[in-house]
Amino acid sequence: TLKGTSEGIDLDGGGRILDVYLRICEALQQRIEMLDKKERNRTPAKATWNATYAIGNVLANPTLRDATGNPSVYLAVENLITGLLQLVVQKGGENMENFKVRIHAVGAIAKIPTVRHFGRISCFAQALQCLIRAVESYTPAKSESFIEVQYDGQLRARLYVGLCWLIVLTDGVTGSQ
Repeated sequence: TLKGTSEGIDLDGGGRILDVYLRICEALQQRIEMLDKKERNRTPAKATWNATYAIGNVLANPTLRDATGNPSVYLAVENLITGLLQLVVQKGGENMENFKVRIHAVGAIAKIPTVRHFGRISCFAQALQCLIRAVESYTPAKSESFIEVQYDGQLRARLYVGLCWLIVLTDGVTGSQ
């Protein structure tokens, strides 16, 4: 259970929630970084989309809003979001071939409940731009594989829902945030 103190939120056992966030973020970031390297083809897709699902749960945590006041958490959150965005639209505009991984990456971004959860406004703007680019450049599955083709519609829908969610979050955002 969580309990409030004058110094922040304690976890049972005396640990700090910020330390927990940082450890979780670090472990998940390592999984995402594996995808950005040569291991991409050897990394099981299920491990990847499980990691994106876990990242979504971390980013959706209501207490993260308060934790992002810590510069280390800011950086960790930004790194996770950037990693997710790279799964949606990779550098050079090339898309990851596995639709299910992309679906879960967009889903994780769409779980973020407030602009403040993104840390800095520039991170939110990057996410918004990425999803706009992904929607604009979307092309149907070219794969001969039925597995990828069956997820084509889900990915398209998730991209639109994710983009709509980020647009909803812009309501009330000012340049001072």
